[in-house]
Amino acid sequence: MITNLNNVHFTQQEKDTMNQHWAAIRQILETKKKNLTPEERKKYGSVAEQNKLVVMKILEYDENQPHLNCPEVDYVETRADWEDRTFAAKFISNMAEGTLIFDNIRITHDYDAYNAARTDYNYVKYRMETGDAGAGWETKYNDLLPFFKTNNNSGDGDTPDTPADNT
Repeated sequence: MITNLNNVHFTQQEKDTMNQHWAAIRQILETKKKNLTPEERKKYGSVAEQNKLVVMKILEYDENQPHLNCPEVDYVETRADWEDRTFAAKFISNMAEGTLIFDNIRITHDYDAYNAARTDYNYVKYRMETGDAGAGWETKYNDLLPFFKTNNNSGDGDTPDTPADNT
């Protein structure tokens, strides 16, 4: 059995730095956010690929042949909207990548920590079974026992149940 999938840990400085950067990002986002209702999200939706091409084409015309612009369109605002939309899409992609990385880190550390807990429990159980309990061992055993009941609740199992995915 693999006993340590991930022994690379964040330093407190790294954690603090990441939390500070995230706080700064959140502070910027708070000034830009628009809270859409589910109905508004459905109504406004997102621009389909074909429609993205239309937007890029009119911006290309604005850049190369502005004399063909529609007088009713604010091209500065349209370009700013498109640049922010493009930035947001890239940021979402980066966050999704970060989420996957963090999820894998969490999963490996969950696995390691739970297996350490199982090993500790099995050691306590061994001490109880061999009569080498001594002070405190029985209390620890009784405290841990409810976490290691088998699925059929018939009592103490040799193989503790796998924990639920409590993400």
